[in-house]
Amino acid sequence: MHGKYTMPRTKQTRFCAVGIVMMQIVTTICSATAVRADEANPVPANASTSVPNFSLLDYRGRHFELNRANARVVVLYFTGNGCPVARQQLPKLLKLNRDYPPQDVTFWMVNSVPQNDFNEITLRMIAQMGLNDKLAQFIPHDEPGLDAISRLNSMSKLKGIQAESQILGDPETFKLQVIEGTLGPLTLLRDEQQLIAHHFGITRLSEVVAIDTVTKTVIYRGSIDDQMKAGGQKPAPSRNYLVDALDEFLHDRPITVRRTAAEGCLIQFPDRLKKHRPSYVKEIAPVLRTKCAGCHQAGQIGPFPLGRYEDVLQWSAMIQEVVLDKRMPPWDADPHFGKFSNDSSLSPAETQSLLRWIELGLPRDEGEDPLAAPFDPQVSWKLGEPDFIARLPQQEEIPANGLLDYRYLQPEFVMPHDGWLRASVIRPGNPQVVHHILVRIIYPADYAGPRADAYVFDMWAPGVPPSICPADTGRFVPKGARFQFEVHYTTNGTVQHDQSEMGLYLSPQPPKMQLDTRVAETRDLMIPPGEPNAEHLSMYCFQRPALLYNVGPHMHLRGKRFRAQLLYPDGRRETILNVPRYDFNWQVGHIFAAPLKIPAGTWILCTGAFDNSESNPRNPDSKTRVRFGLQTSDEMFMGFLTVADLPESKPIAVTNTDAPTDQNGKE
Repeated sequence: MHGKYTMPRTKQTRFCAVGIVMMQIVTTICSATAVRADEANPVPANASTSVPNFSLLDYRGRHFELNRANARVVVLYFTGNGCPVARQQLPKLLKLNRDYPPQDVTFWMVNSVPQNDFNEITLRMIAQMGLNDKLAQFIPHDEPGLDAISRLNSMSKLKGIQAESQILGDPETFKLQVIEGTLGPLTLLRDEQQLIAHHFGITRLSEVVAIDTVTKTVIYRGSIDDQMKAGGQKPAPSRNYLVDALDEFLHDRPITVRRTAAEGCLIQFPDRLKKHRPSYVKEIAPVLRTKCAGCHQAGQIGPFPLGRYEDVLQWSAMIQEVVLDKRMPPWDADPHFGKFSNDSSLSPAETQSLLRWIELGLPRDEGEDPLAAPFDPQVSWKLGEPDFIARLPQQEEIPANGLLDYRYLQPEFVMPHDGWLRASVIRPGNPQVVHHILVRIIYPADYAGPRADAYVFDMWAPGVPPSICPADTGRFVPKGARFQFEVHYTTNGTVQHDQSEMGLYLSPQPPKMQLDTRVAETRDLMIPPGEPNAEHLSMYCFQRPALLYNVGPHMHLRGKRFRAQLLYPDGRRETILNVPRYDFNWQVGHIFAAPLKIPAGTWILCTGAFDNSESNPRNPDSKTRVRFGLQTSDEMFMGFLTVADLPESKPIAVTNTDAPTDQNGKE
């Protein structure tokens, strides 16, 4: 079944040529010294046989999580494009990927050498040398004197490939084309902080770790086979360690060999993961206080407190898991696209220090505990007393247990006169059970002025700052307007009550630009039963030059991923937000560090997918066909946009027939 694989001679030549080029261009020289495969390396102290859940992104910006893998075994292959030993194993991995059904084994390559990440020079060289068959078939190798870039430029003239501007003018598209053509169906994940490699105690590239996805234990780790030897390699392997272990496991037989030595290049870890001894008082506690304790304190929505060292000690295993899985702090935006002022994630240095501190046994140095210091007293209104208050008409009772539908509640407040707002603040009456609030404006029937496209006025969720209008902008509220609160309550084991409210702050004078919330949405949703990746898209056209301040995705329990791209009038495409793992529990807007200036005629394309399968733990019913609706058991697909048209700009006429035809929403 798993016989010897012989690479065709043409591909052998390509691999050899690319190997020479790669060795010339990588900045890190790896040692390919091998050790005897039958002399198992001692397992590093930080190596783990019990595997916590973890998450990584691939080079497409897609999310991969161990707990969501559908195969019986996940095989991690730790690699780096600068290591010749690791590269030589690629044909073996491709064959193994073909041989094993995906429901039995899935293979994840893990790039844990950040300095050897795929850069533009490497990608161009790979494509030019012909390793990438998808691109190489379009490169005329018989034209003398053409260098790599010239050959790639000539691709746009040949039939069957995207235009030059879309390949060479879009680095991300170019990168994906090359990687896909090189790796084929294999998945390549980015372990840029080296957290996963360090957690497993990986010391050499080309090591595999095979994980039983049910028990979350390692069933085999080491070399793929015994072909590599110290100082050289055999013509063919005599023992196929990984294949033997997989076959024994899949046939419920005892695994004969569970550990062998790896023979690839040594991995260099940063001192922060290897030698650093973080201070609890000076490093760890301040990070936990800033990024975690705001919600994890009495009276807030966090399920347990983090108000002192002893709390952290008790919950350290859970903290380690949610950090490795990137569930906490709640921020799911892909760091490779966009810069956001409200990014609540841990920085790479903070993440490495926290996990290193837990690995060292949570040492407590001398000094006052920063976590134990009291927070500033809660003030009634963070921006001072508001000009108007829209309050829920009565106390809402929240039961002790159960999954609750949204509640749509309308305060009695009516706007007494036209007004421009400089800010609005939603104040939850009971943060222990208020999950989030969306406020919509209800315009009076006789109002003939411009209306916000989305009718969404404001929102609140834990950690979301007050809605302060950016400089020179304001929100207009006409006389007679009312508000509707869409409130999502959660239960906490006891009966609770809530009467949330919103404060409105008037601007002393009209602003230069009106701030609106607009929406790119589709209601044409048809999500089949059991479908794990139901893709949908929506679009919105900017008819005037505008500033874009914020993008917020909105789906319900089956929401899986979301991406926003700008399609410019000149044909350029730019990804401004990628949310690889959409989490219904944390619906936050993404506020750009600097507003994006959008030319008139630009379209925003929102693409995403729903998971209506049994593997989605939040799915209320995988056997039903899902359509658009207001409740969480229904679905929505929206991209909320906070926008201000530039002053003295004229709109352009746009119809649906003007929408770009190259939407390419699939990922």
